[in-house]
This record gives sequence, structure tokens and C-alpha cells, in this order.
Amino acid sequence: SQLHWNSGSGHWSRIWLRMRPGTWLVWAVNLYGEDRHTETAKGGDDSILDEIILGTWDRSFTNMGKRILKNFTDSTRNLQGHPLDRLLVRMNHENNQSNYYRIYESTRVKYKNAMERAILKIRDGLGTNWAKVKFMHAPSHGPYIGTYESWCPSNIDVLCVSVHPGKQVTNGTEASQY
Repeated sequence: SQLHWNSGSGHWSRIWLRMRPGTWLVWAVNLYGEDRHTETAKGGDDSILDEIILGTWDRSFTNMGKRILKNFTDSTRNLQGHPLDRLLVRMNHENNQSNYYRIYESTRVKYKNAMERAILKIRDGLGTNWAKVKFMHAPSHGPYIGTYESWCPSNIDVLCVSVHPGKQVTNGTEASQY
């Protein structure tokens, strides 16, 4: 969505403009596009991560922070008055499985460094409101590519793990063994 939350920009805006006051917004966002995919099985590479680390994308991430702030502080874009501290940015969710922004054991440290910089720059764009927006890292239960600490950005606020057990898991005991 890139936070184009005006009244004429699709289903997201229509939902956003009508959500009840006090609603928490968990925004699943991919911080690089499908055209720069990292899934090596489909011909991708990790050059986007190098570019983020080197600062090539700093302006884009800073502008993203500014757009977030504007969409919360501009009353014509935030008709319900949603507070900025109700936004959780769930970035690159489940990126250790099969998504186009997939991370591998060999790229996990580079990913961590790139996302730490992206978060820092988005927060720069938020200005003095930087602490209100929370960033969430949401890997999937597997495959294992290293300890969470080895590839989870150190400047996130929330770590959650997506678990999608198969149909064979039908009760609490089976779930605890998954």
C-alpha cells in the first residue's frame, strides 16, 4: 500500500477510514519489492540487502516514516483519529519460508543489518514520534536458519512466530509437540 491512505486508493483506504476509534492496526509490510526478490530458487539475489545497508534506500525509508506520520496526523486521512501508538509494523513476515523476500542461513546477518537500518530510517521520518510506532519481526516456525537473535533486527519492539501446523495437529498435546 505504501501508505497511500486517501479516500480514493482502494480497499485498504476504505477499511482504514471506517475502522472504529481505538482499533489496533497490524500492518504486514514488505520492505522491498517483488522486483528485487531474494528467493534464489527463482533467480533472485540479496543485492537489495547490500543496497539498504549502504544507505541507497535511506531516503525511501525516511519518506515512509513521514508518510506514516502524515496519515495519522492529517485529520482528512485519519477520520477516526487513530493514535499513532496503535500501529504495529509487521515487516517481511514469515520470511524464512517461501516468500519472494525469503532469507536464508547464508543471508540472515545481512538481512538483520539491512532491516536495522530500514527501521532506523523509518523512525527518522517519524521524527519525535518515533517511539510510538512499534516494529514486529514475524518469522515462521520453520525452516530453521539460525537462532532468532542471529537474524532478528535488534531494534524491533515485538517478536512473534507464525505457526501453521498441518491438519494432523488436532489438540493441545499435538500442538505442543509440533
